Amino acid sequence: MNNYFAGKTALIVDSNRADLGALRDIFGQFGLASVATAPSANMGSSYLQAQTFDFCIVAHELGRGEKSGLQVVQEALQGGYCPRGTIFVLLVTPAQALQCAGIVDYPPDLCLTKPLNRSKAQGRLEKLVQLKGVLASVDSLLEQGQWVAAQRQYALLEQRYPALRGLLGRLQGQMHLHCRAFAQARDLFAGLGDQRWAPVGLGRALYGLGDYEGARRCLDTEKVPLLPEASLPLARSLRIQGQRPAALALLRKAVIQAPAMSPLQAELGSLLGQAGDWELAVGAYREAVRHCRFSSLQCVEYYCALVRALLSQIDAKGGARSVAAEKEAVQTLEHLVRDFQDDPATTVRARLLSVEVYRAGGNGPMADQAARDALRRFEALELGEQALLLDFLVDALGGGCMAQEASHARRNIRSQFVHLGWGRCYLEALQAFRKGDFALAYGQFCAADELCPGNPSLVLNLVHSGLEWGRKAPSQWLPLVRRCNEGLTEMHFGALGGRQQARYHSLWQRLERYYSDMRAGGSEPGVVVLDQD
Repeated sequence: MNNYFAGKTALIVDSNRADLGALRDIFGQFGLASVATAPSANMGSSYLQAQTFDFCIVAHELGRGEKSGLQVVQEALQGGYCPRGTIFVLLVTPAQALQCAGIVDYPPDLCLTKPLNRSKAQGRLEKLVQLKGVLASVDSLLEQGQWVAAQRQYALLEQRYPALRGLLGRLQGQMHLHCRAFAQARDLFAGLGDQRWAPVGLGRALYGLGDYEGARRCLDTEKVPLLPEASLPLARSLRIQGQRPAALALLRKAVIQAPAMSPLQAELGSLLGQAGDWELAVGAYREAVRHCRFSSLQCVEYYCALVRALLSQIDAKGGARSVAAEKEAVQTLEHLVRDFQDDPATTVRARLLSVEVYRAGGNGPMADQAARDALRRFEALELGEQALLLDFLVDALGGGCMAQEASHARRNIRSQFVHLGWGRCYLEALQAFRKGDFALAYGQFCAADELCPGNPSLVLNLVHSGLEWGRKAPSQWLPLVRRCNEGLTEMHFGALGGRQQARYHSLWQRLERYYSDMRAGGSEPGVVVLDQD
């Protein structure tokens, strides 16, 4: 009877110690080789990163204000530190089970309700072990990154096991979304409307295709649970349609339901920052940093955004509020350096931010000391890393004791862009823009962004050139809007420097007008200045 569990291991995560003991007793009777337990989300995640388990059983509720069991599962799967063959079981209430049924990406394999029925749980786990055996060939291909071969294998399995159509459809949909094959994802999810997760997948696919109104219709219904994978594209669809207050209200509701979900908090912080409400943005970014640390969602931009938001509260008068904000900013930068200690470019960025923090607080000597240290570390970086930090360097050191050196470093590194693959595209784009060839400029900025994603100055120039081209090629408006919207929404507004934030504001307003006018058949006014330095 226990052949399915012989030699296998399990991890149980539950903050209720009484339940934890009872669960260990239940699963210990299944004939498992070993059963480990963890009383918190962080300990459970640490276990999963340190060793491999065949089964991971996690309670959805892991304490007020803490990560949910669903987050533990999704971070483990998204982070790739668990084999795809691991079976994840989430212990839920009936309402939570309905919510989980709407997940497309990284869902648990099984939801069981408390109190656990031993025989029912064992029977369903045995079936899951068999199912994982059927999917083993596909899982192996996916772990090797062989996406095309995995798609072919899915098709073969669907022919062989027609009863698995729903499960295989969701897995294929995940792959289409991951590979940005949004048209294929749209067609697949549209044909699986009987599945509870299909509207979420369809809405995400439509958002990726630039059909923001269609995405809203799919995602903004009572049938779709307020999950991060649904909330983010829905909020972004509302925003591009000029409904920022509705987007903010949606994100506020989403973080109430999932306060420990870092991407939601960071998105909320970004929208609040764009609205000028930096005090509330501080709280959102603070939660984003708190819950992303030591997880697969850990992100440099969250730390930098929190520090920049705190800068709005720091002044040279030395009031209690300013002192507290400066202390938190310095502490956040210390955490940033420690959490990304193997990345020297992040250390440089932290030192540059510390210059701004000390200067805002009126501590000139500390600001000068940090500036000299930042420049010394910057000069030790490789050319590609220096190029990505140029704007941050000039913003932080401009007007200080190292302003001349920073300006010289910028000119020197700009002259070496030709030695970088993306840099050559960037220079060709600037030259084309100056000549008024906006189509070529836009194409070259896109090529540079493909080679070096996440460069704020590059993305802002990409959006500007795209909008200029759009004025002369109205037939291209939809792919232009889609690409420009993607570039701006993927940027972390709060982490940008002051000059970049101003450009972002101007370009976003222009993109929003362009989208509205093109849908209505109008024209697109307005001009902003390209960053050609």
